[in-house]
Amino acid sequence: LNAQGQCIAQAPLLVLANARDALRLVGLPEEALGARRGQLSWYRPPAAADEVRAPALPVASGGYVLRRPDSTVVMGATNTARDEDGNVREADHAFNLERATQLLGASPLPPGATLQGRVSWRAVTRDRLPLIGPVPDVNAPAPRRQGLALIARRPGLWLHTGLGSRGITTAMLGAELVAAQALGEPWPLEADLAEALDPARVLLVRV
Repeated sequence: LNAQGQCIAQAPLLVLANARDALRLVGLPEEALGARRGQLSWYRPPAAADEVRAPALPVASGGYVLRRPDSTVVMGATNTARDEDGNVREADHAFNLERATQLLGASPLPPGATLQGRVSWRAVTRDRLPLIGPVPDVNAPAPRRQGLALIARRPGLWLHTGLGSRGITTAMLGAELVAAQALGEPWPLEADLAEALDPARVLLVRV
């Protein structure tokens, strides 16, 4: 709807994948998703190929170092709770560079290169499992017995959020799960694992 309440778009299926703000839009408890600050660091190497000090393939273990197609070398990322500072910090650059150096055995930063960065916040749940699946109907009568299967859902509305620090590795699988559930196709996950990701669990327990 636009500001005047007029319908400007419709779809039979809607997947909300907009991090922490998704819960507000569907009426679920917003405290079910927390935030952890993360800062990335990167530099663009000189034109000389021998000055690129990053591997051709990504390296990750606690942190990561990767080279983008334009040869920009990316290192990251910090992970701090209760931190609302949106400014890029030199201390975080130093942290990312130190971890990258440990991964590679040598500093990936050439002499004279300067680091740039970006700050954003990860959407995380307390149980570290994402919220992926059909959206519960918070206005429907509460079931007499507890159980995810008994909770009414909002037709055509789905969530894909709360991926925390594992979005690169879980986003595609989560998308495949949503597509399979919405289209009535075989799921790519076991039923008990899909249930563990069900957004309706925030109505049964504090996550």
